[in-house]
Amino acid sequence: MFQWKKNGINVGGNSVTYTDNSPVEGNNFSCTVISSANCVANPTVTATIIFACTACGPPGGIITTIAYPYDAPLGAVMGHDGNIYFTHAAKVSKITPAGTIVTVAGQNTPGYGGDGGPASSALLAFPAVVVTAPDGTYYFNEFTNQVLRKVNPAGIISTIANILGTGGEGSPLNLARFESIEDIYLDNAGDLYIVDRVGNKVKKVNMATNQTFTIAGTGVAGFSGDGGPAIAAQFNKPTSVAVDNAGNIYITDEGNFRIRKIDPSGIITTIAGTGASGKTGDGGPAIIATLFKPHDLDVDNAGNVYLGDWGNGVRKISMTGIITRVAGNGISGYSGDGGPATLARTGACNISVDVNKNIYISDFEFNAVRKVTCGDVSINRQPVDTIVCNAPANASFSVRACDATSYQWQVNTGSGWSDLGNNATYSGVTTKKLDITGATAAMNNYQYRCVVSSDCKTAISSLATLKIRVAQTPVVTITTSTGIACQGANSIFTATSQYGGLIPSYQWKKNGINVGTNSNTYTGNTFINGDQVTCVLTASADECVTTPTATSNIITVAINPVVTPVVTIAASANNICGGTPVTFTLTSANEGSAPFYQWQKNGVNVAVGTTYTDNTLVTGDVIRCALISNAPCTAGSGWAFSNDVTMTIVTAVTPTVSVVPSGNNVCAGAAVTFNTTITNGGASPVYQWKKNGVNVGANNNSYTDNTLTNGDIITCILTSNSPCATIPFATSNGVTMIINPITPPSITVAASSSTICAGTPATFTSVIANGGGTPVYQWKKNGINTGTNSNTYTDNTLTNGDIISCVLTPSATCALPATATSNNITMIVNPLLTPSISVATSGNTICASTPVNFSSVIVNGGAIPIYQWKKNGVNVGTNNSNFTDNALNNGDIISCILSSDAVCATPATATSNNVTMIVNPLLPPSISIAGSATNICAGTPITFSSTTNNGGTVPVYQWKKNGVNVGTNNNNYTDNTLNDGDIISCTLNSNAVCATPASVTSNNVTMIVNPVATPSVSITASSATICAGTPVTFSSTISNGGASPVYQWKKNGVNVGTNNNNYIDNTLNNGDIISCLLTSNQVCTTVPTAASNTITITVNPVLVPSITLASSANTICAGSNVNFTAAITNGGTIPFYQWKLNGS
Repeated sequence: MFQWKKNGINVGGNSVTYTDNSPVEGNNFSCTVISSANCVANPTVTATIIFACTACGPPGGIITTIAYPYDAPLGAVMGHDGNIYFTHAAKVSKITPAGTIVTVAGQNTPGYGGDGGPASSALLAFPAVVVTAPDGTYYFNEFTNQVLRKVNPAGIISTIANILGTGGEGSPLNLARFESIEDIYLDNAGDLYIVDRVGNKVKKVNMATNQTFTIAGTGVAGFSGDGGPAIAAQFNKPTSVAVDNAGNIYITDEGNFRIRKIDPSGIITTIAGTGASGKTGDGGPAIIATLFKPHDLDVDNAGNVYLGDWGNGVRKISMTGIITRVAGNGISGYSGDGGPATLARTGACNISVDVNKNIYISDFEFNAVRKVTCGDVSINRQPVDTIVCNAPANASFSVRACDATSYQWQVNTGSGWSDLGNNATYSGVTTKKLDITGATAAMNNYQYRCVVSSDCKTAISSLATLKIRVAQTPVVTITTSTGIACQGANSIFTATSQYGGLIPSYQWKKNGINVGTNSNTYTGNTFINGDQVTCVLTASADECVTTPTATSNIITVAINPVVTPVVTIAASANNICGGTPVTFTLTSANEGSAPFYQWQKNGVNVAVGTTYTDNTLVTGDVIRCALISNAPCTAGSGWAFSNDVTMTIVTAVTPTVSVVPSGNNVCAGAAVTFNTTITNGGASPVYQWKKNGVNVGANNNSYTDNTLTNGDIITCILTSNSPCATIPFATSNGVTMIINPITPPSITVAASSSTICAGTPATFTSVIANGGGTPVYQWKKNGINTGTNSNTYTDNTLTNGDIISCVLTPSATCALPATATSNNITMIVNPLLTPSISVATSGNTICASTPVNFSSVIVNGGAIPIYQWKKNGVNVGTNNSNFTDNALNNGDIISCILSSDAVCATPATATSNNVTMIVNPLLPPSISIAGSATNICAGTPITFSSTTNNGGTVPVYQWKKNGVNVGTNNNNYTDNTLNDGDIISCTLNSNAVCATPASVTSNNVTMIVNPVATPSVSITASSATICAGTPVTFSSTISNGGASPVYQWKKNGVNVGTNNNNYIDNTLNNGDIISCLLTSNQVCTTVPTAASNTITITVNPVLVPSITLASSANTICAGSNVNFTAAITNGGTIPFYQWKLNGS
């Protein structure tokens, strides 16, 4: 069984869940579970939670601007000296802890210079990223100069790297090869990292040995290598690098929309980004989030990575790989200072984080450096006391905190606070919820709290106590202080409880249905006889009970019904004459056994009893009766008041009548209505009208007559039926009528002139009859009212066909009709004619002495217009619509004055436009031509250029070769088919204004064309087969070699010999190939060189002949025959032997 409670009051149903749609801060919610399982040591357990509706604000810190405006700031970073360094325009500046901004390097003018001197005097161009060393040295790169510069602690600047180096791996930094220097980073060991964005590599400089090595990237743009060595991976525009305390290297792979990580063993992986640009994934794994433009990153002391996602804000990747937003709302802009960083707009081009986890943002596009403070941690739901029954039992405590990154629960057992560790009793000790398993009685009143930490702040929750109780059985009894009650009267019931806890809950019931409120008393006024009242007690969570509820005894209610006394009265008569007696009687209900009746007149007691009679009543007297009932359970106090009877008393009256006409002194035939005013005529008075004493009209309170004559007398006799009238008849006053005769009015009008020019005023005059002393004139133009109330009307806005008339309203008595309309005057209005004249010419740009005709076009000139021509304001020409002049000079101005005789011409004269003449002088054109060369080789293209004078804007050129048209319309002509003696000329057709003559011919250019020859060379040898060392002479025979040919002899393709037509060689080897290359200086050769035939030499080696003799015997007897045999080498095919004996 589940019993949910809100602030100690039962809510919800018997369910494992309860939903509340109106919780407020501090509401205490609990649930008591009563187990029905067998053998449960503690069948009842209660858990409590305090609702905290205080929502966490936006995560992260507060954003402020710390430098503004600075042109394109970058590289803002907290230095080791406590100053914040940043770059802007052509400078490096620092912000001191006091907030003062000081320039430390660079001038206002960009450039490159100053190495070896003070950094403050140096010239920089677009410095970007700054890194600082503990000894006060700082480094920065420059985008424009593409150099890396160093400023030592003494403030002296030097260049330590650039993109001009050619060194390979391991080369000194100043010789190392970079294609760009995009970003730099100094690790804790003092080694420098450099991002080569263009070269798609990241390099590391061992600052101790000054050696530079590539640590990531192949140099080829792409994406590959994850899971393998970083040196073999591909990047696409890396832009930033950072190193954490463990030696992990982080790189923004901007073109691949990823962040890559290199572990200390050199293996690369992707830790954020999918490869697609986007802004999704915050709150989840960074590896499946999309990055918008991952441009810059940094890492804090804990190993969290901060990303400047340019145009999207600053994002953080935790050590567990979760990505969150810490600055910027995803929209690039500049807003939100002084508020939560995650609601601000920022570009976040360049970021860094300091040792206190404050973030510095270089808002490059918005000229600002901004700071995001490390966010505070706050606890918005504290742990609350927890009660458990019958140890051992389970319990839990929880907190809720904003911007928390870690939790540590602590316990105080009576000897101070100590951190908890997870064990068999405690679990979740480093989470927001602490669970206790098997709490024992010895743990009663143990106190617990949680230490909550963010990246940079710590907060400690309030303490909560664990309370362990022994279960009791609750008891409730009810009593009532009310006996038998009247229906609707309050009955009060009181409950007395035991073991209900500090905040017991009461549920009152009437006939088993819930009634009342959660209170130990219940008051009701809707009981009926026999209703049964009980109360169910639910013990509060602080009470340890065997069962949470107890039901009281039953009280049966006795109720009498409530009755309402009623009394009504009536009069024997009303609307009576004064002095008439009237009797009032009553009717009553629920009056009881001994009712009391009190009569009242105008609220004053006058009599008692069941009737009342009065003969002194006056109009307005009010009679009523009050009943006092003695019936039991009467509503109220038993009083009831009757209805009121208001009396009307009619007094004695005298009828009167008076007559008033609607008009007197009227015209004959006019209808006049006579109206009566009467008093005391009664409900149905009777009227008798009389004219001159004779009955007329009908029984009506008015009478109308249109046949009256002068002196007629009208009267009326009233017969009244009013009660209590003293007399029945009354005669009115007499009205004597004045009747005037009828007079007809008339009017005629005349105009001062009915034919006029537009705008000319015309006056109209009226003549009237029977107009009276003050007649009214209404003039009309085309039927529309105009003018004033006058017998004349003047108008200067008349148009042709306008009709003028006048309506007379006479003031004469009895004029009939009431108005008279005059005759119509139709106006003839000639329009005002404005004469005009325009002058045109057959041409206003002419050559000197050319006759020009000027013609005029006129409007409203009349029948006989007069023309006066003018040249430069002086009269010329005759009275004619045309004028011709052949003596015009440049700038002469021609005009004409028209005098019009047209009717209504206004004004009478008009002056034409001016025609300003442009008179050009006569220009003689000329042309001369020249060739790019006149002594050429056949087939050589020659360009002939022309020089012209007075050729105009679009001159026409006709080139001629030997008098025949060639080429195109161009100021140049090129020909590669010229023959010796060809003559070239050009005819110029000028379009210059006033060119005279229009066509001229140039000078002639006569060509000398030399024929083309091909040089050749052949060689011979004095001998082609020789013995080694034998000199051989090679001779050449040439053609078309020119006056000074050049000979280049070659042996086996290698230059030998001298510039001579012969070549002698005594070092020839067998197979040597001899040739000669001729370079001709003859004019017009097809090619400048010619190669000879080749001669292959056969060279026999020099052989040293030898002979060795052998004898058939060497020691012999005299005379014995000895045979001598010769053994020879290199003896040739026919050797010759000469034997010798003792030299002969």
